[in-house]
Amino acid sequence: MGEFGICMGLCLLAIPAFFIGLVLLTVAVAMWERRVVWYFVPVDTATGRPAALDPNNPYAASGVPLPQVPPPSVDASQANAAMKTMGFEFLGTCGDAKGAKYHVRYDFWVAPERDVLVNVGCGKVIGIDVDARWLYTRLQDGRTIVTVSDQSASEYDLTGQRVEALVSAISFQQLLSAHRKRIKAQFSLPLSFGPDPLKDLRTEIKQRVDTLVASGYAKHLDPQQATWSYTLLGALLFAPMANGQALRRQLIPDSGQP
Repeated sequence: MGEFGICMGLCLLAIPAFFIGLVLLTVAVAMWERRVVWYFVPVDTATGRPAALDPNNPYAASGVPLPQVPPPSVDASQANAAMKTMGFEFLGTCGDAKGAKYHVRYDFWVAPERDVLVNVGCGKVIGIDVDARWLYTRLQDGRTIVTVSDQSASEYDLTGQRVEALVSAISFQQLLSAHRKRIKAQFSLPLSFGPDPLKDLRTEIKQRVDTLVASGYAKHLDPQQATWSYTLLGALLFAPMANGQALRRQLIPDSGQP
C-alpha cells in the first residue's frame, strides 16, 4: 500500500474516532451539567444587572452577582429595530441565570398576531461570542416549532416536543419568513401566546423537562424541580443524536432556508 493509501486509511479511521470521542465527551457533560429549567432573569433597569437569583438556583450559592447585561450587538440591534418597525411588542430584557461566565442579554418580542415569540440573544459565554435568534410558535397538537439562526443556539430535543430547524438568514425578515413557512407546512394550527408569553414559554420548557424525567432520560436535582440533568440513558441517546444533527447540517441544511 502506497503512502497515499495509508493516509486515506488513517483519515477514514480518524473521522469515526473523532465522532466517537465527541459523543463520549457530550455524554459526560450532559450527565455532569446541572441545568436550570428557567434561566432567564429580568434585568433591573436601575443597575443594569439581572435580579438576584432564586436560592434554589445552583449558581446562587457562589454569592457572585450576575454581570451587567451587555449592549446589543449590531445584528441584535438590527433584529430589534426590524421587529419594532413590524409592530412586535417588546417584552423586556433578561440576563442569564447560569452564572458570571454567561455574559448574555436576551431581548424578547411577540408578533402582533401573537403566534411567534422571538428571543434575540447576544454576548459572551465563557469568553466566546454568541449571537443568535430563537423563534417559537406553539401548535395546537402540543408541539413547538423552533427556528434558530445559529448552530450554537440549537438544542436537540429527545421528547420530540420541539421541531427545530437551523436557518441561515441574512436579515430578521428572512428568518421570520422561513419560520412562517415552516408553520404553514405543519398539520396543526398555531396556538396563540397569551397575555404573558414568557410564562407560556416557561410552561412549555417545564413540560418538556417533565417529559424527559418521566421517560427516564433526565432527573430533577432539587425538591422544587428547578434544576435537572440527563441520566445515563438520556445522555447516551442525546449525545449521538445532537452531534449527528450538527454534522448532518454541515452537509445537508435543514429545510426552510430562505
